[in-house]
Amino acid sequence: MTTVSNLPEGIPNSTNIADYVIIEDNVTLISCLVDSYVRIGRGAVVQPGAKLERGCIILPNTVVSPGQVVPAYTVWQGNPAQFVRDTTPQDVEAFEKSFNSEVQAARTHLDLLTHLGH
Repeated sequence: MTTVSNLPEGIPNSTNIADYVIIEDNVTLISCLVDSYVRIGRGAVVQPGAKLERGCIILPNTVVSPGQVVPAYTVWQGNPAQFVRDTTPQDVEAFEKSFNSEVQAARTHLDLLTHLGH
């Protein structure tokens, strides 16, 4: 995550991430807003002032342009990011499975670290 100190007025110079967000490997977030239940694919870049609304999916290697708003419950891909489709019930189910798997892995790691005295 990176922030930018000189942005146009009204765009925060911080990166804000809500609850229940999946961020995969090698993602770059720069002074942007990420709402709840968002999935950001591996290698994606979200540029300054962008806003990812609730439940959207950013596919791997996608570049979200500065100031771009990705509407809720939509799927985006490309450089620059372009609308692919609306999310489906299968997307929601896949998100829930992936999120639950990540939570379980985190609990397992916490238990192991606690057992080791960390």
